[in-house]
Amino acid sequence: MASSAQTKEASGSIDSTFAGELAKAGTKDDEKTPKERSEAAPSKSPRTRTDEKFPFESDTPLLSKNQLKRKRKWEKSMEIKQRRKQQEKDIKIAKAQAEGRNLEQERLEQEWRAKDGAGRRRRQEWWEKDKLPKIKSSFQVCIDCSFEGLMTTKEINSLSNQIRYCYAYNRRNPHPCALTVTSLGGETLANLQKVSGFDEWVLRAFSQSDKPVPEVFKDRIQDVVYLTSDSDNVINDLDDSKIYIIGGIVDRNRLPETAIRRATEWGLQTAKLPLAEHLAKMKSSKVLTCNHVFEILLKYRMFDKNWEKALLEVLPSRKDLQPGSHADDQHNKKKINDNTDSGVKETTANAASEDKAGPAERCNNKKVTDM
Repeated sequence: MASSAQTKEASGSIDSTFAGELAKAGTKDDEKTPKERSEAAPSKSPRTRTDEKFPFESDTPLLSKNQLKRKRKWEKSMEIKQRRKQQEKDIKIAKAQAEGRNLEQERLEQEWRAKDGAGRRRRQEWWEKDKLPKIKSSFQVCIDCSFEGLMTTKEINSLSNQIRYCYAYNRRNPHPCALTVTSLGGETLANLQKVSGFDEWVLRAFSQSDKPVPEVFKDRIQDVVYLTSDSDNVINDLDDSKIYIIGGIVDRNRLPETAIRRATEWGLQTAKLPLAEHLAKMKSSKVLTCNHVFEILLKYRMFDKNWEKALLEVLPSRKDLQPGSHADDQHNKKKINDNTDSGVKETTANAASEDKAGPAERCNNKKVTDM
């Protein structure tokens, strides 16, 4: 017992001594100035660029499993695309070598022609000789870009691409027309100016203006027709003396009747394409993109004024199109309903005749049916 008591007393004295030393050390630290404490602290070596970063110190956020999966899938598709392009290039080179062509000499000649400008002059002469007479005798098409303030950046980018498609299709079409873009400015113009060769579009029946439609065509305002699906007037034929306006608006059906209100405000004639008159069924919206409307107008003339063929050729397959007029579709539905009604009447008459017949006659009819 005595030994245990002595042990407890010794341990207690040690604890009190240790606590006193800690208190003295804390007091000494408190008496030091901040500068002395910083100098007494162990120095840290500065981190260099070669040091590795921990995951939580990374500049890029960590990706989830689905994001990593999509990233790997995209990278794999890009690798496959590049490999296919290289394979196609190798096939062309092998085919040219088999034909005995000197590819290096052809490349040098192409560079020389590009510097000389002879090819460009030849194409311009051909355009003026073959295409300009057709343009002068054709209707004009204008894209109205006065709706930019109502659209988002994504929608403006989409409109810029649609204008590019219209210009490209008009340039290679055998029957082009004069294409004008009005109220062009802001982001739409900035996007088009990024396109290589945009300054040379004027050589291919293209013109632009930052002014609205009434000012650009003030001398021919009576010939202007604004195309909108909200109009009550249907175009049966295109008049070569008219100027057809396409509303340059991409709203994803967010701004209904915007184009027709603008046309009414300007006092312009309005009309719509004959979709219901030449398509029996159209699954999705009848609001078309600018390039679709433009292509339909040119293909109508290219297909000898055949609306049905032009519509089926241009409109995408997702709209589930069927040839034939809307009236024909209603007539077919009426015939089906009439046949259904006659069948119901015939069934009702047979049931009534069986009710009037006696048991023996019904039994004989049943035997004949079974045979």
